Formats: sequence, structure tokens, C-alpha cells
Amino acid sequence: MKGFIFFLAILCSIPSWGSRWIVENAKRQPLSFSTYKVIKEFELGSKKYLVVETPDTLSMKSISKSQLSLSDLFSATQVIQDIPIELIRGEDVWEDVASSGWHTQRMRYEELDTRYQGQGVIVAVLDTGVDITHPQLAANIWTNQKEIANNGIDDDINGYIDDVHGWNAADHNNNVMDGDSHGTHCAGIIAAAQNPTRLGRGAAPMATIMPIRLLKTGAQATFLSDAAEAVVYATDNGAQILSNSWRFYKSWSNSFNQQGLMLLDQVISYAGQRGVLFVAAAGNESFDLNETNQRDPIYPLSLSDHIPTIIGIASGDTDGSQDFRSSFTNYGTELVQLAAPGSNIYSTVPGGGWQHMSGTSMATPLAAGALARVVSKGYTPFQAYQVLAATVDASAKSTWDGYVSYGYINIYDALNVAK
Repeated sequence: MKGFIFFLAILCSIPSWGSRWIVENAKRQPLSFSTYKVIKEFELGSKKYLVVETPDTLSMKSISKSQLSLSDLFSATQVIQDIPIELIRGEDVWEDVASSGWHTQRMRYEELDTRYQGQGVIVAVLDTGVDITHPQLAANIWTNQKEIANNGIDDDINGYIDDVHGWNAADHNNNVMDGDSHGTHCAGIIAAAQNPTRLGRGAAPMATIMPIRLLKTGAQATFLSDAAEAVVYATDNGAQILSNSWRFYKSWSNSFNQQGLMLLDQVISYAGQRGVLFVAAAGNESFDLNETNQRDPIYPLSLSDHIPTIIGIASGDTDGSQDFRSSFTNYGTELVQLAAPGSNIYSTVPGGGWQHMSGTSMATPLAAGALARVVSKGYTPFQAYQVLAATVDASAKSTWDGYVSYGYINIYDALNVAK
């Protein structure tokens, strides 16, 4: 992605790499790498994409000229400016407190039908990675049975070398270990075995977790191309539910563009057409998205107006006697379909530990786990979503009416619907 005019100018200096582009259907890859470097490549149906990076100096030219230069350089169908996206960080993180594991009681985990615990259901966690060695998670980590570990060969010819336990879409390697703690926490909310001393466990403790890392080591943001690749990888490798705790607003980056948005639309539609649910955090900005989305759209939730397999999740809280909306949660009946516990959620963190975190990032995997549990009863993922929507908690109706499309999830009632 580096144009080709200033090769001599950069011979004597190390370029500051920073501008990312997605090159669609490149017909050639130039031998001179002085003006770009290839980050990775991935496919979507018949389309092939190269993700390339150029020096910041290239971005000093107009975007349109940069795109034309790269399009000509690669003889590509089109060149798309990559869009930064962000993981949704917790509103607060609390260490051991008296209300540890309240969500397991509120969702009546002890009373749930043990015949349906998410067995046979693969949930991909698109996040910071997962500690696949955590004692309460290790037995639930997805394994690619067609891949031979650490032999440096793409044994199953899926385009990914040694992807035994998922993929790192940010660094383009098979290191899915958590570089933060967020992804491990989300994975535990979905499928952790019971904490030996506290009320912590996954909503679907027999579901399979497919770790997909979206965040580079030391990075605070990732890119749309990483998320797009992650969605395709998870779908092509058998995931039925995708748990997504990332988002971006149109106003957040001058890199926002309709071509990138169309690519995101295509990959989520690709997943949906194959029966895969895209469960997405509503965000932690305390916004009424019915109102703010008119002037500053949030993605990927805004695509739910025409992609029915996108499910927006808001966060709920409790004072011990009644439900209320988490102070940080976004909401809005037009884009947010369901709510789930998301405040002060006790779950797994790297190194074998447990910790409290809060955010729509926590409500989202809880909803994903609930869906997995219902799917294990014999429903398709979309049917499971319909069941959850039809069985929302009547006792929380006043809290969520007018804030989300359906209401607060009720796993107990969803599992007791006659199939």
C-alpha cells in the first residue's frame, strides 16, 4: 500500500508505517516492497483480499489518489481504506465483592435443564484472545481436528497454518492466547466450568469456544479487515454463534468509508446466510441509539436494519431486589434486541484467575451462551434467537419496555418451551 513515487526518498530512512488498505482481487503483486508491505490475505467467496500497509507519508496525498495509485500498482478491482475499530472496554472492574456471581442466580443457572448445556455448539469469541490453558476453560476450547499442531503446514488447506485452536487475525498467526484479559472473561461467561469457591460459571458450560484474537499485542484498536477476516474464518470453520464486543461510530475516524462498510455488510451477511448468528454489544456510551444513530451511526449494529442475524445486546444490573439498566449501557428499540446481565459479572481471566468486569461486553457473551444452550436443544441458531425473544422475562418488562425490542433474556423459560 505504499504508492510507488517516493522510493528514492525513503531509501535513507525507515518509513513510519501506519496507513492500511484492503486490496480486492489484485491481479499482480509488485516485486518492489519499498512502498508497501503485505499484512495478510483472506478470501470471501470468489473475492480475494490483500491487506497492505503504507508509510504515513502516503496518507498526505489525497485518499482518492492513494487508492488510484494502489489500484494501479496491484491492478486491483478496488482499494478500500481500512477502518479502525475498538473493543468495548468494561465500564468498571471490581475485584471480589459480596455480590459475586449474582447473574448466575438471576438467570437461575442451578435450575436449568441439564440435558441442554450447549453441547455440540461452537461459539466464536472475537476479542483479545482466550487463555486456552485456564483450568475452567481448557476442556471447552475448539480444536481443529484436521490440523496437525506446529508442523508449519496448512494440513486442512483452509488458508491458515497450524490453526489448531482458532486464529489471531490481528497478527496473522495461530497465537490465540489472551493479550489482555477481556476475551478470557467473555469466554468464561459463555462456557466456563463452575468456579470451585464462588458463584461463577458459564451460561452454556458444555459449549465449545473458538478463540479468535482481534487485538495486536500492546494495541488499543484493531481494524475492520481483521474483524472481517475473523467473521469469515469462524463461519468457514463451523462456528454457529459469534460473540462480538467491538464497534465503531462513523465519527470516530476520518478513515470511515462506504466501501469498508460494504465489506463488513458482506461478511456478516455471508455468515448469516450460513445460519450463523452475529451477537453484538450495544456499547457503553449511555446513548439512546434511536436518537444518536441518526447523526452518528454505530456499526455493526446499524446493519441490523437489513441483516436479521445481527442481535444487539444491552446490559442489565441489580441492586439485589430489582432489575435496572446498567448506567453505561446503550439502548434503543431500533438496533438493540435483547438485554442480559452485564454489570459486575464474575468470570475467568488469564492465569487461572477470576475477576469482575462490567459492560455490554459482558452481557453479549452471556446472551451468546444462552443462545448456545437453546441451540443444544435442537434448534437452529436463528430459531434459538426467536425462542429467547419470545420468552423474555415478564418481571423485567417495566425496566426494558421502550429500551430494547424484546426484553431481558430468560434462559429458564426459553429451555422450557416445548419443541
